[in-house]
Amino acid sequence: MTTLLLFAVGTFAGFVNVVAGGGSLLTIPALMLTGLPADIANGSNRVAVLAQSLAGGAAFRQAGRLERRLMAPVLCWTLLGALAGAFLAARLPVAIIRPVLIGSLAATALAILMQPDFGRGATRRPFGPVAAVALFAAGFYGGLVQAGVGFLLIWALAGWLGLALDAANGLKIVVVLVYTVPAVVFFQMQDLIDWVAVVPLCLGTVVGALAGVRFAVRVDPAVMRRLLLVALGAMLLAVVVR
Repeated sequence: MTTLLLFAVGTFAGFVNVVAGGGSLLTIPALMLTGLPADIANGSNRVAVLAQSLAGGAAFRQAGRLERRLMAPVLCWTLLGALAGAFLAARLPVAIIRPVLIGSLAATALAILMQPDFGRGATRRPFGPVAAVALFAAGFYGGLVQAGVGFLLIWALAGWLGLALDAANGLKIVVVLVYTVPAVVFFQMQDLIDWVAVVPLCLGTVVGALAGVRFAVRVDPAVMRRLLLVALGAMLLAVVVR
């Protein structure tokens, strides 16, 4: 029963993470429902994120929706921001994290709502200083808070570079993949991964990610935008009422 639960939750979360984001709000509680402590659930979840990122990135590439020419500058600026954010996170009180999370998610949702053509890919822009700053800010947030970083990455890629949402999601997955590798190594070194629980969860997230890519490359951008806003709103509500 536990195996089926983790596979089912993983499948849905993998789909949600590829199409929008916030799937860890489902997978971490599911792991904890099986009896895992919060720290081991968190570590185990990172392996599932890694698996779905590998599968989703490969599927976007196969579908021809992965903007490989943008990978280097996108990774450069987001990782620089992540290092700065992580450096600051180690020096800030934990109490500041929740307001930053709520404010960032609310601002992202508002920015998307104010751009009717968001994610349509109709106004591509060259990679310039504004895009670099936006990606640095998204990476900084990821290093500082982590939760919901996928939403900010999509905002930076689709809102400032003018990418279509499927292309933005493809690059987002690559960034998350690079983010997650050292995290998995760290959690494994601390013996905070339950590999028995990880297997069905990973299988589910891979299935969900592949389905999410097929959906993302075929669905109308307006529908994708609405789904993104729904996912953003759900995560924001979950954080506010917690």
